[in-house]
Amino acid sequence: ATTEIYTLSLHDALPILDIAAVALYVYLISVDLNGGDWYLGLAAPIILWGGAILLLLGLVLRVYRRSALTTLTILIGSIGVFVFGMEFFVDRWLHQLWSPSWSLVVLTICIGMVIPLIIIRRVPALREEARRRFHL
Repeated sequence: ATTEIYTLSLHDALPILDIAAVALYVYLISVDLNGGDWYLGLAAPIILWGGAILLLLGLVLRVYRRSALTTLTILIGSIGVFVFGMEFFVDRWLHQLWSPSWSLVVLTICIGMVIPLIIIRRVPALREEARRRFHL
């Protein structure tokens, strides 16, 4: 088996620049509104959390070739994890404690969608049926 070595390029740095641009843009809005507190306590952590998930997605989906089913599974799971983390930051900012509520509903739905996709991916007969029906 051959091991593929992945090298970073300028194209790989673009998502980091995008995240930095969003953070700077929201920071400038907070400066205009005298909102340094909400920026540091709420906006920056959510932007960085979303950016970290996007960077991880970019690495996982670009470095290793994935099938459409696997890509969809990873994306749905990432959405659930992002929303769960977002509620953590919002609760911490508003109430100074974390009591997950609505994000658990989203995360449960995402897990409920991911489990069948994993099963379909692992069982060859189901995988071929899904490819035939959904033209994957």
